[in-house]
Amino acid sequence: MGDSRASAHDLPYWRERILRALLVSTCWFGAVAYVPSVWLAVVNDLWVIVVADTIVYASVVGITLWPRLSSRVRTWTMTALAYALGVVLILVVGIAGSGLIWLACAPVFAAIVLGLRAAIRMLVLNACTMAALLGAMAADLFHYAPDTLFADGGFANFVVGAANASLLSTAVAWSIGSLLRGLEESQAQLRKEIDDRIAAMAERERLEQQLREAHKLEAVGRLASGIAHDFNNLLVPILGNAEELQRHAAPGSHQASALADIVTSAERGRSLVDRVLTFSRRASTPPSPVRLADVVRDAVQLLRAGLPPSIELVQALGELDAIVMADPIELHQVVMNLGTNAAYAMRDRGGRLTFGLVADPGGDSVTLHVRDTGTGMTPEVRARACEPFFTTKPAGEGSGLGLATVHAVVASLEGRLAIDSVPGKGTVVSITLPRLRGEVPAESLASMLVPAAAPAPRAARHARVLIVDNEPLVLKLCATVLTRMGYAVTAIGDPQEAATYVVERASEIDLLLTDKTMPGFSGLELSSLARTANPSLPIVLATGFLDDAARVEAAAMGITRVIAKPYHAADLGRAVRDALEARAKG
Repeated sequence: MGDSRASAHDLPYWRERILRALLVSTCWFGAVAYVPSVWLAVVNDLWVIVVADTIVYASVVGITLWPRLSSRVRTWTMTALAYALGVVLILVVGIAGSGLIWLACAPVFAAIVLGLRAAIRMLVLNACTMAALLGAMAADLFHYAPDTLFADGGFANFVVGAANASLLSTAVAWSIGSLLRGLEESQAQLRKEIDDRIAAMAERERLEQQLREAHKLEAVGRLASGIAHDFNNLLVPILGNAEELQRHAAPGSHQASALADIVTSAERGRSLVDRVLTFSRRASTPPSPVRLADVVRDAVQLLRAGLPPSIELVQALGELDAIVMADPIELHQVVMNLGTNAAYAMRDRGGRLTFGLVADPGGDSVTLHVRDTGTGMTPEVRARACEPFFTTKPAGEGSGLGLATVHAVVASLEGRLAIDSVPGKGTVVSITLPRLRGEVPAESLASMLVPAAAPAPRAARHARVLIVDNEPLVLKLCATVLTRMGYAVTAIGDPQEAATYVVERASEIDLLLTDKTMPGFSGLELSSLARTANPSLPIVLATGFLDDAARVEAAAMGITRVIAKPYHAADLGRAVRDALEARAKG
């Protein structure tokens, strides 16, 4: 049937059920009326009624047994049959016959199955038909012969019968149609409310998922801030002492090679901490205009040196002049992470690594595609690819922070990250970033390269430096490095003792070098105390983790320089020298 797929919760389903009930009941009970009606019509030689009754009853049986007909066709057919039979009976036998009954049933059938609008149409048609018949009778165009079996009517009787039939037909059809229309509107409103509730639940689930992801990244941020200080404090003496020993090792000796390995490992440890810290802060420096193609070319140049010959490296940079607002160092890290991951996926059988840069329709954004022909990802792995610390690499070969770092950086730039992967065929990682519109002067473009380390600074003559750090190894290293550079160093490991020293002997200090995180008395509190005792005192703050709030607070307190742990001896000396020179200049 046309509407057989309708749900039991829908009104069309029940309209279909009602229609079937009407058809079946008409077939069964119609036979009761058909037989005596035809017999009486034959006896009275009214063959028109015989033909009309037969056609109508056969048609009702036919549309009942023909399952391919739609409900609408069945209903209109049944309505038309009732109307036609009513008109024929009225014309043949007049008011005394059942013509008015059949005519009145037509709008009711339409109202039940087709609705109020169809019922109104049939009521209007019935009214026009009645008016036409009454007009024909008034004009004496036809009349009922007094010698016919059912002829007792006349114009007045026909008017009364037609008026009553029309009144009842209108009342029943209008009531049923209005009731069903109200049910249909209520059902539509209910369905809309259900759809809205489902959409709201889906949106709530999406927001809860985002909240869970945010909590997960927040947990990583808290973990990062907790481990950064301790881990960097371990790296400071490793890196610093190794560099000190390198100064005395013979070039090319086994000792020099071993010390170089130590320095390299410490640098890798610092890089790992920086990657973890990406989750607990936004861009490490204020974003600036960056030509994305330059970043990609520089990263590709570094990647090419470390790729095996079995991996072909291809650049398809269609948008060479696309400018984005970003931290060039972080953007460089994003490209390097994607390239490294892609190369790892092709390490066994080789393949092609392609970097593509295209403008999106409208020109408001630019997309970087990093495509490899490696092992690909399963749907389960792809769904978790950006989770922090999730990795499919063997233990010791990956930290699980590559794509997580990429996701964090791209999100901080209000960009989008998409991963398309087919197991065994490769992966495409796409990064879409907002494009900076308008002309950007070449001199304002940020470089993606890390500035080269400057030579170790020379010490300011007779500069007195107070070093405060609760880690003995860090304190010892800083004192050794700065003493070798010619500074007069006082090293204190107890923050409370340092606070007393700053208050009582502020005039004997030319510079304060303090760690940010210390038990009982933080570096910021010590800096504030030192500033109160000596407003012109230059301060260098060392930290393994500095969030935006602490950065703003440090700037507001007038801290001269901030240096990130772990640092090279040259970095430490440069920070001290710059702070002293800043004081000398004003």
